[in-house]
Amino acid sequence: MDGEGYDLSSFSFGAEIVTVVLVRLNSAMFYVLWTTAPILVSIISFFAFVMQGNELTVAIAFTVSGFFLWIRGVWVDVLQAIALFNMIRCVAKFLFIIFFGVVVLMTTGVLELR
Repeated sequence: MDGEGYDLSSFSFGAEIVTVVLVRLNSAMFYVLWTTAPILVSIISFFAFVMQGNELTVAIAFTVSGFFLWIRGVWVDVLQAIALFNMIRCVAKFLFIIFFGVVVLMTTGVLELR
């Protein structure tokens, strides 16, 4: 098993390492974005509210913060519902393929039920 007959020169291990590092970096950046987005939206919204000449009171700040948290919870629920729908759709496709395959095998006479 000294590698006779195998040509390893066609493999690009450097490119694979770079791809793995980029995937990890991409994952980390999305995590940071997902974590900091509500804070940035709140800060930008408060800044825009004050720049329009309005007075930012404690009551307004807490009401808006609660509203942003509520919207974030709804957004997470929507994303989870979409993911669940896609998963159910994939399972339904798989079951349809199995069912169709069994029907084809039965109509051709390859599969007989006793």
